[in-house]
Order: sequence, then structure tokens, then C-alpha cells
Amino acid sequence: MQLERQKALILQSKDEQVANHLLKVLNDLAIPYTERNSIDGILDAMYTEKFETLILFVENLDAPELKSFFDSIGREKETLLFFGVGPKADPKPPFFDFYISKDEMLDSITLLPILQGIFEITQKVKNQAELSSMLIHDMRSPMQSIMSYLELLQTDTFGPINEGQQQMIKNSLRLQDKILDMLNELGDVMRFENKTFKLVKSNFKVKDLLQDVVQALWVQADKKNIKFSISISDEEQIVFADRLALNRVFVNILSNAIRFSPNDGAVRIDCLCSHATDGTASCKVKITDSGPGIKDEDAALIFDKFYRIRRLKTAKGFGLGLYVSKLFVEAHGGKIGVYNNREGGTTFHFQIPVQ
Repeated sequence: MQLERQKALILQSKDEQVANHLLKVLNDLAIPYTERNSIDGILDAMYTEKFETLILFVENLDAPELKSFFDSIGREKETLLFFGVGPKADPKPPFFDFYISKDEMLDSITLLPILQGIFEITQKVKNQAELSSMLIHDMRSPMQSIMSYLELLQTDTFGPINEGQQQMIKNSLRLQDKILDMLNELGDVMRFENKTFKLVKSNFKVKDLLQDVVQALWVQADKKNIKFSISISDEEQIVFADRLALNRVFVNILSNAIRFSPNDGAVRIDCLCSHATDGTASCKVKITDSGPGIKDEDAALIFDKFYRIRRLKTAKGFGLGLYVSKLFVEAHGGKIGVYNNREGGTTFHFQIPVQ
């Protein structure tokens, strides 16, 4: 098996003998690696490059900075395999996928097969991720072609069709739209996890973006007679952001708001743009529905990948919309959250820095 495509990120050890032994084994396995001498350096590397394995040398398993580090890395937990080296511990520390003591590490008979097995596993995962990404990309083109053919049939280009056939075509187009949305969500997640996602920022008015989003969702809202209410503190406020990404955030959250609001309900959008004393500016957005609210235990997990509220577990799709929204907001340096209102309904809120 070819392992040269693997990359390891290492927190340097103060024990020179242990560090040199690890590097020798990695060189024997032809594994490229990057070394950092601090937790901050590790964090910087993790968010700018793609690694399959993180190797941490630990002096104290109870150190507060260790727990703080694992709490702060968010989605990186899902894409990295964690290998720990430190004092003897039984059972294995919960932070790590694999863990050995320094004494065990100095035994080449132990370390070499362990690391070889780890990198073979991560190589397979990497290959599967690359294949999935390629398939998602290649599936879009035939899906869009099918939609074009259906639209031609719908316009009677090849002759008249009856009302029942028109309804079948209409249903097919709606399902094709859903499939493309799912492919786009999966593609976004792949790009984030492979560190290939880049924001394409431009200047635009928040007001213009909201008008486009509401217009796109008008039919969906009109079916339930749901009214939109929009309040913007400064309608001339210009933000410097990725418009397509923010459009996806608004569409994802507003679609949920429409879905969970009752017939004849309302969805309120509040956008407060403010300037701080240090010269920075931000836009705080709140989207409030008139639905039944979210259970506390669900609110804490609703932005996780593939999470579905238990009462909706039979719903179709991947349930990636809110997870993707979180990725987009955080890519802009903002934060996203949700809470229930005393008067009823749920409010999603996020903040985008304004340049």
C-alpha cells in the first residue's frame, strides 16, 4: 500500500529520545510530517492544512489546556485520528483514538506496526473521501441534464402532454431539486473537511440579499400562508462577505422556519448592524419562527453533522443544512446558535463581521 500521501501533525516532545524515535519510524514509513512546539501552533496548522493524523506528546493528562484544546477543535475531531503518547494510563484517555506510554513507544516492535496500521486505516479513509468527492462532483452534470430534459417536456416542446403527465414532470423536477441540494450540501462538507473551501467575498447590501432569499422562498411560504417580517437597522449597510455562502445560510434557516411554523404563521427576520468602539462592525441576524420550539437537548446538538431531531428521524435527506450553515458562518469568523422564546417559537441567530 502506498502511504506517501499521508500527512501527520506532531506536537513536539521535550524528551529528545522519544521524539527522535518517533521521527525515525515515520521516516521509515515514508510519512511526511509537520512539527509544532505549542498547542497554538497545532491549532494554526490544523485550520490551514489537511492532516490525517495528529500525534500529541502529553506530559500531564489532567492538564486544563489539554481538555481546552479538544473542546476547541470542533469539526476537526471528525477528520483527524488522534494518537497520544504520555504517562501510563488505564483505561485509555477518552481524548485519543490510540494511546501508548513513552516506555511502550521506545519499543520499535510496538510502535512500528501500530503506526503502520494507523496510516493504512487513514489512507483507506482518505481514498474513500476522495472517491466520494469525485462522485458528488460528477453526479451534478447528469442531474442538471435530466432537469433540462424535463423542463423541455413541460413546455410542450415535443408535443402536448396531458394534465397528469404535467403533474408527474412537476413532481420529478421538485425531487431533482432536492437531490441537487443534497449533493451541494455534501460537496460543501467535503470541501471544508479537505481544506479546499475558500470564501469568495464581495461588497453587497444586506437588504438586497434578504430580498433575493425571501423571493426565492415565497412559493414555499405562500403554500402555508406564512408571512415574512423583515427589519434592518441600516438598509444601506454594505457587508464584505461571500454572498452565495450567506444566501445558503439564510435559505437553510428560513426553510426550516417555514417548515416548522403552522399555517397562517409568521417568520420574523431582524438584522442589527452596529459599530463597536474599537472600530469593528458586525451584523447580528435573528430569524424567529412561530413553531413549537426545540427541546433543550436537541438545541445543543442541532448543528452537528447528520444530526436529526428524533421526532423527525423519518424525514428524507441528510440533515446537513444547519451543519453547513454553521460551517459558512464560522468561515466568516462569526458564530451561530439557537434558543426558544418565552412567547413561543424558535430563534436562530448568527453574527457576521463587517469589513
